[in-house]
Amino acid sequence: MLTLFLPTTHARASKPEHRHAVLKLRGDLDSEKTYQEFAQGFKSLAARSPRLIVIELSGNRTRPDLLFEIIRLITNADIPIAVWLADPADRRIGPGMLGIALAAQHAGIHQSTTIKRKPDDSLTPLNPDIGDWALVNLDLRSAARDLAESTGLDRILFESALAPRTPIWITQDEFGSDTLTSDEPSDQSRAHQLVTKTADGWSFDLSAQQAPRLYSVAIHRTPRAFTSSLGLRARPLETIEIDSGLRGEHERCLSLIRDTRIAVSLATASLDIRAGRAATTRIMAHEYHDAAEKAAPLVEQSRAAIAQIAALTKDYPEILWLPPPPDADSPTEIGGPVRTSLSAWRDAVRDVEYDLGRLQTRIETYSRR
Repeated sequence: MLTLFLPTTHARASKPEHRHAVLKLRGDLDSEKTYQEFAQGFKSLAARSPRLIVIELSGNRTRPDLLFEIIRLITNADIPIAVWLADPADRRIGPGMLGIALAAQHAGIHQSTTIKRKPDDSLTPLNPDIGDWALVNLDLRSAARDLAESTGLDRILFESALAPRTPIWITQDEFGSDTLTSDEPSDQSRAHQLVTKTADGWSFDLSAQQAPRLYSVAIHRTPRAFTSSLGLRARPLETIEIDSGLRGEHERCLSLIRDTRIAVSLATASLDIRAGRAATTRIMAHEYHDAAEKAAPLVEQSRAAIAQIAALTKDYPEILWLPPPPDADSPTEIGGPVRTSLSAWRDAVRDVEYDLGRLQTRIETYSRR
């Protein structure tokens, strides 16, 4: 979801050419829609020719294919870019977000923010069209090489952020010169580990000592302090906010399926007017009509929910590769294969549609009595 803010213009405002613009991405870079909104927002801000674009990032996860496109977008920009890293929710930023920051001309990070990647942070299942993600990682490492050449930073730092594959140490010789290496040093007394890989995932040392010296990332307490350090004093020319909607819409689809299942149960109960009655009991016509009137809104409500799911999965097809509704991924028979997320979602919706069709037939029958 893209939100745009324009500050109130006043007489003493700085000239547009001395103003900066802000692009905020809240959440993960996990869907094609989020990337498209980011690219659209970036190009919209660039068209206003600000002095600099400040990108604020707070996500933990980045899909490699989309990360590559963001890196290309930033490196091809004609306007200087600054990236601010901070996440007040869990104080954690993913290494891909660090990679975006390293690709910019200026980078800053909140002093309490850590750079970590957990084992379950991978987003590659969300794009089944890519058969070999190793090729995407090769593209990212190629981008890392190009960035190293243009910035003067060590290539291994870019690779560790964009496509981490090995731990990294910094060693210091007797003359105080630093060397970055992916080989574990034999002399640990002169070494410090910058990038660590454990069972808990990857972690990066962006301490007050290492961040400015090795990564050229400034540490600040607030985004205002970061922008002030860049000489930006005036309010932004324009601010665009983008919220990564995939996770929220996935939860919404799960909730809609739950709602439809409840509605189907209630409608079925409403139409089961013989329940608890003797077989010989006569049921009056108005009872059939009343039951149909109670069930009909529930069926319509469920149809509307299914239509919402269709619209959401059109915007975010990645939803169909996230966990399906409970029990939807169960085997079709004992010992049979477990369904994929995609087939489980389709079966869950199809089952509801079947139930709704059956209920609609009963409602129409009852209404004619």
